[in-house]
Amino acid sequence: FFSFAQERQRQRPGRQRRAGAASQALHIMNAQVIQLEDGWNKLKTGGVLKIEEILEDASGGVYKHRISTDEYSQLYTTVYTMCTQKPPNNWSEPLYNNYCEAVIDYLTARILPRIKEKHDEAMLRELVRRWENHKTIIRFLSHVFKYLDRFYVKRLSLPELAEVGSQKFLEIVFNAVKREVRTAILELVRRERECEQVDKQLIKSVIDIFVEMGGSRASLETYATDFEEMLLSTTADYYSRESAKWAGNDSFPEYMRKAEDRLKQEQDRVANYLHSSTEEKLLKVCEEQLLQNPEQQLLEKEHSGCEKLLLDNKTEDLSRMFRLFSRIPTGLPPIANIVRKHITDVGLALVKKQSVNAEGDLMPYVQELLDIHDKYTELVGSGPEKGCFQGHNIFHKAMKEAFEVFVNKDIGMSATAELLSTFCDNLLKKSGGGGGGGGGGGAGGAAPPAGLSAAEEAAADRHLSSDPELRRLYQSVVGSGVLSAADFWAQRRGLLRAAMQREGLSTRRQQPTDAESSAATAAAAGCEQPEANAATVAFTLTPAMIARIFEKYPRVQRSFLDNVPHNLSEGAFWHRYFRSHAKREARLRASELSDEALEDKLEKVVRLFGYLSDKDIFAEFYKKQLAKRLLLARSSSDDAERSMIAKLKLRCGAQFTSKLEGMVTDMNLSQDIQSAFAEHVKDKELELDTDLTVQVLTTGFWPTYKSDELNLPKEMLQCIETFKAFYDLRTSHRRLRWVHSLGSATVVGKFTASGKSKEHDLLVSTYQACILLLFNEADSMTFSDIQGHLNLPAEELKRYVLSLC
Repeated sequence: FFSFAQERQRQRPGRQRRAGAASQALHIMNAQVIQLEDGWNKLKTGGVLKIEEILEDASGGVYKHRISTDEYSQLYTTVYTMCTQKPPNNWSEPLYNNYCEAVIDYLTARILPRIKEKHDEAMLRELVRRWENHKTIIRFLSHVFKYLDRFYVKRLSLPELAEVGSQKFLEIVFNAVKREVRTAILELVRRERECEQVDKQLIKSVIDIFVEMGGSRASLETYATDFEEMLLSTTADYYSRESAKWAGNDSFPEYMRKAEDRLKQEQDRVANYLHSSTEEKLLKVCEEQLLQNPEQQLLEKEHSGCEKLLLDNKTEDLSRMFRLFSRIPTGLPPIANIVRKHITDVGLALVKKQSVNAEGDLMPYVQELLDIHDKYTELVGSGPEKGCFQGHNIFHKAMKEAFEVFVNKDIGMSATAELLSTFCDNLLKKSGGGGGGGGGGGAGGAAPPAGLSAAEEAAADRHLSSDPELRRLYQSVVGSGVLSAADFWAQRRGLLRAAMQREGLSTRRQQPTDAESSAATAAAAGCEQPEANAATVAFTLTPAMIARIFEKYPRVQRSFLDNVPHNLSEGAFWHRYFRSHAKREARLRASELSDEALEDKLEKVVRLFGYLSDKDIFAEFYKKQLAKRLLLARSSSDDAERSMIAKLKLRCGAQFTSKLEGMVTDMNLSQDIQSAFAEHVKDKELELDTDLTVQVLTTGFWPTYKSDELNLPKEMLQCIETFKAFYDLRTSHRRLRWVHSLGSATVVGKFTASGKSKEHDLLVSTYQACILLLFNEADSMTFSDIQGHLNLPAEELKRYVLSLC
């Protein structure tokens, strides 16, 4: 049948010849009028009935009979003539009516009975075949009656012949069988949901009929009303039953796997045979039944709910949970509430645990806070495809609210703000000992970091490497803060020199005068140290040292009181203490951070800082600790200090960090001033009894320090007056106020024992240096004499004198 169209295409080159022949035929026929009955009988017999028979006899797309080109031309010419004859022989209207009646007769007598006599899939296949045949007939007849369509139909605004064919099929056939057809399709969909094999192409073909019944305007009203509504209703019923069954029998993770699989199947179902407009509505129904309705029951499942997934860190299941419940409008808030409660409970449990040991070392507690924050930050994620919750705002908010609850809880007498600041201080200061530099405008001088010559420093390093016992003692004493590295080696200069002599190195140095002193790097407690040699590293703690340890570690004091002298001797107790402390310090040194790791750690601290309700407390502690690091040269890196300040500035604004930035700037300016002072002394050829290093601080930036009316010895006074004169030349609008409590000094003294004179470098505070220098004038002094010379309050002077005992 379809070869007719191909034959017409092949004959196009001879169109002019055929047109001339057709013109002659029309002229002949015009001479003879075609009556309605004769013309219609010819059209019905040679056109309508013949095409019906051809399609009825077709098998597997193969046509046994065909309509030739000449037959088609005669049919077309008959229609043309009947429509162009002059009235009363113009049969356009009767032809249009006869065409409509022929279509109705064909559908009523031949098509509908054949479909109704079959059921289920057979009925669907018959419907599809009959619909395809009907479209073929209508397409052929539309060509035959083309002249009628082009002029008569258009002039009277009547439905086109093809539209009449589709409309009559809808009214006569489709409306009569649509309920049975819909039921059969829904049954096939159900069977496919039960994992049975079905003919998807058949379902798609029937669905296409529902769509095509919308007419030439591509309206989906018929599809939506006669099929889609019932599909959505049966889908809701089906998944309501499935959901109830799964929720009762399966764990939450297993339920989610099934739900995710079913949602994927429904999506594929739309792609395979449903109309694309159904996808959103179908998935919404599925999500409502599988996720929205049972959500609370699923999340609260006793042994597998959301809380359990969080406890067991089931990241795969948590990710699936987010993917599923983010599909529904109300899906995420209940999960966020559980996440908030979970994180809050974890944090409060940590606070409660740490509160039991509130007097111990609290830095591990801060590290645990950071670890918890890392864990849940990774869980929440930072963006799409990152983390279980893909950085969704509702979970960031839940996490923030949870951390704000427990981060602001005090541990004993310590606020978290103070602990965070101290944690930063530990990160940013040099590990294992003091650095150098006098502070706050105090008097002092320039010296190597540990008060040793370069050769002595090298010998110290070698001796630590070769003597494990000395190394353990060094790690214990310096690591615990009892002595700085400078103090430790100052008390053991004899041991170093003995080692150097064995190595053939010179130990000679310029002999100082009794009053000579040089700059210190850190304040030190007094210490009684027996003579040391290469084989002896005995160490005796003074009361001041023990008091310092007890003040820093209350639990050590409790252990001391419980064990000495009942279970252990005092010496045995301290031996055990320093061994355990040395091990801990070794672990800390092994975990020293690289620049990148330090930067990352500081960033994490600042994020935790963001949860503090009173950030001013943190700022106050941080300011004091930063001042200490800067003034005592204990900061591990200027870049790290600036980086931390920049992070705080980014989070809290420039006003929050203005003083911190001013402190760092002061230190840099002080270096320039010190260099200029050295040049001034050199240019003026001034001779000073003591080397001097001064840090000039801006009062508004730094913590408030107490000043006093200390009477300085002449050796220091000369240096201070010289610097003051130099500074006044640089600026006339600033006044120096000397803060001696921040100063430190190295006093080199000569002591004679058993007729031998030995040198000792004493690293002391400015006050201690002033006391010691008084004994250059006298061998003994009363407390009152010392107070009179120095002009210090009795209570303060007592503390400084006792520290030298």
